[in-house]
Amino acid sequence: MRIVLCTGDHWSSTLVYQAIRDLGVTHVIMEDGPTPTHVDTWKGLLTQSYIRFLTPMMRRFSRERIKELQSRYAFCDDLIPEQRIARVVSLQDKKAEHTIRHLQPDVIIMYEAAEMNERFLQEMNCPILTITPSMAVGQRHAYWGFHTHTSRKEVQLCQWTKKGWTPLASEVIYTGGTDNFSTFPYIYLATSLPMLQKHLQIGPQEDTERRQKVQA
Repeated sequence: MRIVLCTGDHWSSTLVYQAIRDLGVTHVIMEDGPTPTHVDTWKGLLTQSYIRFLTPMMRRFSRERIKELQSRYAFCDDLIPEQRIARVVSLQDKKAEHTIRHLQPDVIIMYEAAEMNERFLQEMNCPILTITPSMAVGQRHAYWGFHTHTSRKEVQLCQWTKKGWTPLASEVIYTGGTDNFSTFPYIYLATSLPMLQKHLQIGPQEDTERRQKVQA
């Protein structure tokens, strides 16, 4: 199985790659920088600025908690081998589309990356998966949303269909009293990666069996 991981240049992308590399990840399509987040309100702008400038300080204050999470969930932060990376300006570029088509993946996984062109998504005949918070555009703002609506504190595994992104499975995220937006990514991935791993081990086999039955 050939898996192509499409991601932004985010520090946690290495954790995702290392967690699923042995399941068949052959290439990583990486955008040049973190996915830009567009905000339409002053509150959104203040929240974004707050996260950007205080994250380094919060990571320093939360070093013990981060070490605990890294040890408990056995995250591997080894760098992604450079020979496996194809760098693009944006996943919406023609270069990105051409590269993915050339690789002929069996599965495409989206993680903290810009949304690809809907036309391109419709044209691909392989499963396209993403892990996403249940109530936020991306991981960066999920922490705040979960504190506002704690009853919906979930992460979802979704697959692209003709009707858009369709949830396949979901898991509840549990945070502790000392957690903040610098520790949240570790908890987010500790919850979502096992769900993704399980689907990659079982889901594609079921898809193949269904296609074989239809062809028969």
